[in-house]
Amino acid sequence: MRTIPLTNSDGQVVLVDDADYPELSRYVWRIRCGDHQCRAVVQADSGKAPIYLHNVIMNPAPGLPVIHIDGDYHNCQRDNLYVPEPKTRSRPTHPHTCFTLDGQNATEVVRDWLSFGQPNWSAATSQQYTRAIGQFFTFLAARDNKPADPAKLTISDVAQFLSHTLKGHGHNTANSYRTGLKSFFTWRTKHYGADNIGAAIPMFKPEPPKQRILTEDEYHTVLDTAEPIERDVIQFLANTGLKRAEFLGLKWSHVTTDMASIRFRDRGKRERVIPLNAVARSILKKYQGQGDAIPFVTRYSHASTINRLCQRATQRAGIPAFDLCALRHFFSIRLIKADVSIQKLSKILGHNSIRATEILYAHLWLNDLAGVTDVLTD
Repeated sequence: MRTIPLTNSDGQVVLVDDADYPELSRYVWRIRCGDHQCRAVVQADSGKAPIYLHNVIMNPAPGLPVIHIDGDYHNCQRDNLYVPEPKTRSRPTHPHTCFTLDGQNATEVVRDWLSFGQPNWSAATSQQYTRAIGQFFTFLAARDNKPADPAKLTISDVAQFLSHTLKGHGHNTANSYRTGLKSFFTWRTKHYGADNIGAAIPMFKPEPPKQRILTEDEYHTVLDTAEPIERDVIQFLANTGLKRAEFLGLKWSHVTTDMASIRFRDRGKRERVIPLNAVARSILKKYQGQGDAIPFVTRYSHASTINRLCQRATQRAGIPAFDLCALRHFFSIRLIKADVSIQKLSKILGHNSIRATEILYAHLWLNDLAGVTDVLTD
């Protein structure tokens, strides 16, 4: 695999196969955006359409598109490109994951709550709360065969909904819905004076999370078999514990001038600080340049490209599948083994509470208690 720079971009590159590189590198490639996608092109003579890099590689018949399998238009390796058969192909449909409420009053109340909260919620929280309230009102409408009245909701309504949820899901999903409903009922109390039934919603005992954690041997095998830029991404994630959204949105403006830490601010203006060790700093220094974009981040600027990176690394290393979360857990486990306290780990991971960290990792501290009391003597 080789990379070709896009001259009019802020450090962006295109991936191509070694065999295609000598021919393609003879030209000056630029980035051209349209239809919400950006592709590599070489400008043709004045008045003629630009020539796309993926068309040069695949040479499709007139009128046939070149499909990028992973959706990343910067990945122009041949195993990521294919040309469909010259016949009419039906486009897959993707149903919207939204919900509708039949009652006008219910719609207005929910919309008011979402409009009030979303400026201070993360995208994940907004999606979680929207799903919770949507599932709740949909359940009530199906149960009563009519739209629910937001002013007449009771704790019994909530209990029945959560019991219904547990029939098809686990405790963690029910607790996720509970959090969204508590937020809604607390807001309803402040704005409409209704009883805050959210305070009485029970919390279910969290289930032990299913975690895929890389072993030390697996991690080093992945690094040994990965391409250079892939190795930098994997090693950087394993030494920072960044969340997916944080990595995808990482800019130089988030990195302190001395490269001692990364600093983010969430919508609530709270600051999250991730210390950078020598490994993470050395990787960043390799990609220093002009502009705010970090080249090895922009190369993997979509969730699908990160997933594909992990898939390739899995295949090359010959180990069970892992994803970005596995690297974040690997980061956490190494800190725990280095005797970092749960309080500090919780802050580094960006958890809202120590309880969230305990649910994930407390069993590791418990397993490490053997022999601790041997230091006490009479």
